[in-house]
Amino acid sequence: MKTLSWTKTEVAAAFKACTTLKDVISSLELTASTNGDVICEVRVNGIVLSEDDETEFAMSSLDAIETLTVQTHKPLELMRDALKSAAELLPQLETAALTTAELLRAGDVARSAREFEGMIGGCQWLVDTLMHVRGASMGMGQTLVEPQAWSTSEQLIGRVVIDVTAAYEKSDSILVADLLEYEMTAALASWKSTIAAELD
Repeated sequence: MKTLSWTKTEVAAAFKACTTLKDVISSLELTASTNGDVICEVRVNGIVLSEDDETEFAMSSLDAIETLTVQTHKPLELMRDALKSAAELLPQLETAALTTAELLRAGDVARSAREFEGMIGGCQWLVDTLMHVRGASMGMGQTLVEPQAWSTSEQLIGRVVIDVTAAYEKSDSILVADLLEYEMTAALASWKSTIAAELD
Protein backbone atom coordinates (compact mmCIF):
# COMPACT_ATOMS: atom_id res chain seq x y z
CA MET A 1 0.00 0.00 0.00
CA LYS A 2 1.19 3.48 -0.84
CA THR A 3 -0.14 6.68 0.69
CA LEU A 4 0.31 10.02 -1.07
CA SER A 5 -0.66 13.36 0.47
CA TRP A 6 -0.86 16.95 -0.72
CA THR A 7 -1.55 20.26 1.04
CA LYS A 8 -3.66 22.98 -0.59
CA THR A 9 -0.56 24.59 -2.12
CA GLU A 10 0.78 21.24 -3.32
CA VAL A 11 -2.61 20.34 -4.87
CA ALA A 12 -2.58 23.61 -6.83
CA ALA A 13 0.95 22.91 -8.08
CA ALA A 14 0.55 19.19 -8.78
CA PHE A 15 -2.84 19.45 -10.50
CA LYS A 16 -2.62 22.84 -12.23
CA ALA A 17 -4.26 21.42 -15.37
CA CYS A 18 -7.31 20.43 -13.28
CA THR A 19 -10.22 22.68 -12.34
CA THR A 20 -12.53 20.31 -10.44
CA LEU A 21 -12.30 17.41 -8.01
CA LYS A 22 -13.42 15.12 -10.83
CA ASP A 23 -10.41 16.24 -12.90
CA VAL A 24 -8.08 15.57 -9.96
CA ILE A 25 -9.47 12.07 -9.38
CA SER A 26 -9.22 11.27 -13.10
CA SER A 27 -5.60 12.41 -13.06
CA LEU A 28 -4.89 10.30 -9.97
CA GLU A 29 -6.53 7.23 -11.53
CA LEU A 30 -4.49 7.63 -14.71
CA THR A 31 -1.24 7.93 -12.75
CA ALA A 32 -2.12 4.94 -10.56
CA SER A 33 -3.03 2.84 -13.60
CA THR A 34 0.22 3.79 -15.33
CA ASN A 35 2.11 2.58 -12.24
CA GLY A 36 0.11 -0.66 -12.13
CA ASP A 37 -1.81 0.41 -9.02
CA VAL A 38 -5.46 0.89 -8.13
CA ILE A 39 -6.82 3.65 -5.91
CA CYS A 40 -8.43 2.27 -2.76
CA GLU A 41 -9.18 5.46 -0.89
CA VAL A 42 -9.44 9.18 -1.63
CA ARG A 43 -9.57 11.48 1.37
CA VAL A 44 -10.39 15.16 0.85
CA ASN A 45 -10.11 17.58 3.77
CA GLY A 46 -9.85 14.60 6.11
CA ILE A 47 -13.04 12.92 4.84
CA VAL A 48 -12.95 9.59 3.00
CA LEU A 49 -14.95 9.91 -0.22
CA SER A 50 -17.37 7.16 -1.18
CA GLU A 51 -18.27 6.68 -4.84
CA ASP A 52 -21.48 8.63 -4.18
CA ASP A 53 -19.44 11.46 -2.65
CA GLU A 54 -17.16 11.51 -5.68
CA THR A 55 -20.22 11.95 -7.90
CA GLU A 56 -21.82 14.54 -5.61
CA PHE A 57 -18.68 16.67 -5.27
CA ALA A 58 -17.29 15.99 -8.74
CA MET A 59 -17.67 19.59 -9.87
CA SER A 60 -16.21 21.09 -6.67
CA SER A 61 -13.52 23.62 -7.37
CA LEU A 62 -9.85 22.84 -6.81
CA ASP A 63 -9.84 25.73 -4.31
CA ALA A 64 -12.14 23.72 -2.01
CA ILE A 65 -9.41 21.10 -1.47
CA GLU A 66 -7.42 21.91 1.67
CA THR A 67 -5.79 18.48 1.94
CA LEU A 68 -5.78 15.45 -0.34
CA THR A 69 -4.67 11.94 0.59
CA VAL A 70 -4.77 8.89 -1.67
CA GLN A 71 -4.06 5.26 -0.88
CA THR A 72 -3.11 2.90 -3.69
CA HIS A 73 -2.50 -0.83 -3.82
CA LYS A 74 -1.17 -3.30 -6.31
CA PRO A 75 -4.09 -5.43 -7.57
CA LEU A 76 -2.43 -8.66 -6.41
CA GLU A 77 -2.06 -7.21 -2.89
CA LEU A 78 -5.75 -6.34 -2.86
CA MET A 79 -6.67 -9.85 -3.95
CA ARG A 80 -4.53 -11.39 -1.21
CA ASP A 81 -5.99 -9.02 1.38
CA ALA A 82 -9.51 -9.96 0.28
CA LEU A 83 -8.67 -13.67 0.50
CA LYS A 84 -7.17 -13.20 3.97
CA SER A 85 -10.31 -11.36 5.12
CA ALA A 86 -12.46 -14.18 3.74
CA ALA A 87 -10.29 -16.79 5.49
CA GLU A 88 -10.65 -14.90 8.79
CA LEU A 89 -14.43 -14.77 8.38
CA LEU A 90 -14.89 -18.51 7.79
CA PRO A 91 -14.51 -19.65 11.44
CA GLN A 92 -16.94 -16.92 12.54
CA LEU A 93 -19.50 -18.09 9.99
CA GLU A 94 -19.06 -21.69 11.12
CA THR A 95 -19.62 -20.68 14.75
CA ALA A 96 -22.70 -18.65 13.74
CA ALA A 97 -24.10 -21.62 11.78
CA LEU A 98 -23.66 -24.01 14.71
CA THR A 99 -25.00 -21.47 17.23
CA THR A 100 -28.06 -20.81 15.06
CA ALA A 101 -28.68 -24.55 14.74
CA GLU A 102 -28.52 -24.96 18.53
CA LEU A 103 -30.86 -22.02 19.12
CA LEU A 104 -33.36 -23.32 16.59
CA ARG A 105 -33.39 -26.75 18.21
CA ALA A 106 -33.86 -25.10 21.61
CA GLY A 107 -36.81 -23.10 20.27
CA ASP A 108 -35.16 -19.71 20.88
CA VAL A 109 -36.79 -17.97 17.93
CA ALA A 110 -35.66 -14.39 18.61
CA ARG A 111 -31.96 -15.16 19.12
CA SER A 112 -31.88 -17.69 16.29
CA ALA A 113 -33.37 -15.08 13.93
CA ARG A 114 -30.62 -12.57 14.81
CA GLU A 115 -27.88 -15.18 14.42
CA PHE A 116 -29.38 -16.41 11.16
CA GLU A 117 -29.54 -12.93 9.62
CA GLY A 118 -25.95 -12.20 10.60
CA MET A 119 -24.73 -15.52 9.26
CA ILE A 120 -26.56 -15.16 5.93
CA GLY A 121 -25.25 -11.60 5.61
CA GLY A 122 -21.73 -12.88 6.26
CA CYS A 123 -22.17 -15.62 3.65
CA GLN A 124 -23.34 -13.03 1.13
CA TRP A 125 -20.27 -10.88 1.84
CA LEU A 126 -18.07 -13.96 1.45
CA VAL A 127 -19.61 -14.94 -1.88
CA ASP A 128 -19.50 -11.37 -3.24
CA THR A 129 -15.88 -10.92 -2.17
CA LEU A 130 -14.75 -14.21 -3.67
CA MET A 131 -16.60 -13.49 -6.93
CA HIS A 132 -14.77 -10.15 -7.13
CA VAL A 133 -11.44 -11.89 -6.47
CA ARG A 134 -12.12 -14.45 -9.22
CA GLY A 135 -13.17 -11.70 -11.65
CA ALA A 136 -10.13 -9.58 -10.79
CA SER A 137 -7.77 -12.50 -11.23
CA MET A 138 -9.22 -13.25 -14.67
CA GLY A 139 -9.03 -9.55 -15.57
CA MET A 140 -5.33 -9.51 -14.69
CA GLY A 141 -4.62 -12.74 -16.53
CA GLN A 142 -3.88 -14.53 -13.25
CA THR A 143 -5.02 -18.11 -12.98
CA LEU A 144 -6.47 -19.53 -9.80
CA VAL A 145 -4.36 -22.24 -8.20
CA GLU A 146 -7.26 -24.71 -8.13
CA PRO A 147 -10.00 -23.46 -10.49
CA GLN A 148 -12.02 -26.68 -10.16
CA ALA A 149 -11.99 -26.48 -6.35
CA TRP A 150 -12.99 -22.81 -6.60
CA SER A 151 -15.93 -23.67 -8.84
CA THR A 152 -17.00 -26.55 -6.57
CA SER A 153 -16.85 -24.32 -3.48
CA GLU A 154 -18.91 -21.61 -5.21
CA GLN A 155 -21.60 -24.07 -6.28
CA LEU A 156 -21.69 -25.74 -2.87
CA ILE A 157 -22.19 -22.59 -0.82
CA GLY A 158 -24.64 -21.17 -3.36
CA ARG A 159 -26.80 -24.29 -3.16
CA VAL A 160 -26.65 -24.40 0.66
CA VAL A 161 -27.63 -20.73 1.03
CA ILE A 162 -30.61 -21.28 -1.29
CA ASP A 163 -31.70 -24.44 0.56
CA VAL A 164 -31.27 -22.89 4.01
CA THR A 165 -33.12 -19.72 3.03
CA ALA A 166 -36.00 -21.70 1.52
CA ALA A 167 -36.32 -23.88 4.64
CA TYR A 168 -36.13 -20.78 6.87
CA GLU A 169 -38.90 -19.06 4.91
CA LYS A 170 -41.07 -22.17 5.42
CA SER A 171 -40.31 -22.01 9.17
CA ASP A 172 -38.89 -25.53 9.05
CA SER A 173 -36.54 -25.04 11.97
CA ILE A 174 -35.46 -28.70 12.13
CA LEU A 175 -34.40 -28.70 8.48
CA VAL A 176 -32.69 -25.30 8.85
CA ALA A 177 -30.75 -26.55 11.88
CA ASP A 178 -29.66 -29.71 10.05
CA LEU A 179 -28.65 -27.79 6.94
CA LEU A 180 -26.63 -25.33 9.00
CA GLU A 181 -24.89 -27.97 11.09
CA TYR A 182 -23.99 -30.32 8.26
CA GLU A 183 -24.29 -28.66 4.84
CA MET A 184 -23.24 -25.11 5.71
CA THR A 185 -20.23 -26.22 7.76
CA ALA A 186 -19.19 -28.51 4.87
CA ALA A 187 -19.50 -25.61 2.40
CA LEU A 188 -17.41 -23.38 4.66
CA ALA A 189 -14.79 -26.13 5.07
CA SER A 190 -14.63 -26.41 1.28
CA TRP A 191 -13.89 -22.68 1.05
CA LYS A 192 -11.31 -22.96 3.81
CA SER A 193 -9.18 -25.40 1.80
CA THR A 194 -9.80 -23.54 -1.49
CA ILE A 195 -8.70 -20.20 -0.05
CA ALA A 196 -5.72 -21.78 1.75
CA ALA A 197 -4.48 -23.13 -1.59
CA GLU A 198 -4.64 -19.63 -3.10
CA LEU A 199 -2.75 -18.08 -0.18
CA ASP A 200 0.08 -20.67 -0.10
